[in-house]
Amino acid sequence: MCLQKGYRERYPLVSRMSNDIIRVAVTGHRPEAMTPETLLWVRQQIRRVLLRAMRKYGDRLRGATGMARGVDMIFAEECEALGIPFAAYVPFAGQSSKWSKSEQRRYRELLRQAEFVEIVCDGDWSTPRDNWKFLRRNEVMLDEAHVLLSVWSGSTRGGTAHAVRHWRKTHRKHIWIHSVEHRLGWWREPTSLSSSSD
Repeated sequence: MCLQKGYRERYPLVSRMSNDIIRVAVTGHRPEAMTPETLLWVRQQIRRVLLRAMRKYGDRLRGATGMARGVDMIFAEECEALGIPFAAYVPFAGQSSKWSKSEQRRYRELLRQAEFVEIVCDGDWSTPRDNWKFLRRNEVMLDEAHVLLSVWSGSTRGGTAHAVRHWRKTHRKHIWIHSVEHRLGWWREPTSLSSSSD
């Protein structure tokens, strides 16, 4: 699969923000930020949320993921298992180039299952100065979503916190899977979140 900025597969651009669909986007931590037990619990909670959304929205339901290691990939796998069409928002074409062989293989498999693949930024990642591409990917994905599902520790730093701050500007539906306290619920904003930097 050859990826380049603007690449899309099997999904017309004109349909991406159709009034007939409800798109649930995910943001969350990398696997090294959670224990194996927490990762298993997170997977169970993601499936629980998606099953509830399927009952509510039926065939209108769509997913959206940034395809990072950890929560993003789990979400894509659960969408695939449940038959929920999902979109892949990729920050740049070489996102998986530094991953393990098995992770790269699974990444490509999931991209082939995606309803569309959006490559948000040109170029690749070479230094931490390129981290803005991950943040920009989040913003593009969230701006095309209706509901946010976050797997988040509550930390005010990092890409997940940045995504939550961006989302809160719109006051749309937000479901929070708390990865430290192991609880699921609607989000309440920590008083320090809006003023903290990544």
